[in-house]
Amino acid sequence: MTITIKFVSSSSLSFIHMKHFIALFLLMAMPLAGWSQDVSASYELSRLTGYIRLSHIGDGTCDELTAVIDSIDAKNHTANFVLDLLEADGDYGMPAVDVALQLLSQRQRFAILVGQKSGGAAEQVAMMMQNDKHAVTLGSRTKGGYLADVRYVPNDKYLTQWYDSICRYNIAEKTAREYARQNDVKAKYHNADDLVKNFDENGEMIDLLNEVAGREGIRRNDAAFFYSGYQVLCRCRAELVKVVYPESPDFYQKALNLPLQQAITDAQNILESSKYRDITTW
Repeated sequence: MTITIKFVSSSSLSFIHMKHFIALFLLMAMPLAGWSQDVSASYELSRLTGYIRLSHIGDGTCDELTAVIDSIDAKNHTANFVLDLLEADGDYGMPAVDVALQLLSQRQRFAILVGQKSGGAAEQVAMMMQNDKHAVTLGSRTKGGYLADVRYVPNDKYLTQWYDSICRYNIAEKTAREYARQNDVKAKYHNADDLVKNFDENGEMIDLLNEVAGREGIRRNDAAFFYSGYQVLCRCRAELVKVVYPESPDFYQKALNLPLQQAITDAQNILESSKYRDITTW
């Protein structure tokens, strides 16, 4: 038997150690960077109710979701949660079962939002929670045909060609940045919550929006604005939150989608009233 001994120079050894250090650092940094996070947003709606949005349901979702619930609950002993599964995906199977069983073991009440983009695991969680009378579900028909307790008819009228052009050329983002340069937003709205709830310069924002859009060759279209304008203004307001208060990403999501906010408000009202008991005993 021949034994071969290789000598490694100190410089090579340092390089090897550096590679190992970098690899270890990247592994440790993954959660901090938000990689593979299934909870895409969470915040308090009131002292009684929290909000959690899932973008995916997979092997790590149950632990991540439980940690978020415990974190919000630790502040106010939260009694209710709105669980947003409107865009959640994932395959049918044990991860969804684990999530549902964990939620069923919680003392809180749940309102679950579902819609046309909810599929697979999201439908499975909603059905299990609904069947156990541990949640009220709200929304429109899902990918697999699941129907919620409280149903909304989706309104897609705002999806005009003008709206598509506004989104394609990032007009809302450009408008928000220019508006922030022209106005001392923080002087009037002292935090992100204040900006989301009380922004009242819609007329100025509309004028600036049309000006910015015109530079990109998008002609003013009052008929399209009738259907799409409110949705576009929500996007402008959300982008303004991102520009002025980048440290408050949750409020960007609050400002972004008005129909979603209405659904969240309806869910919150059901949870915080006697309607929850009436619906879950149908």
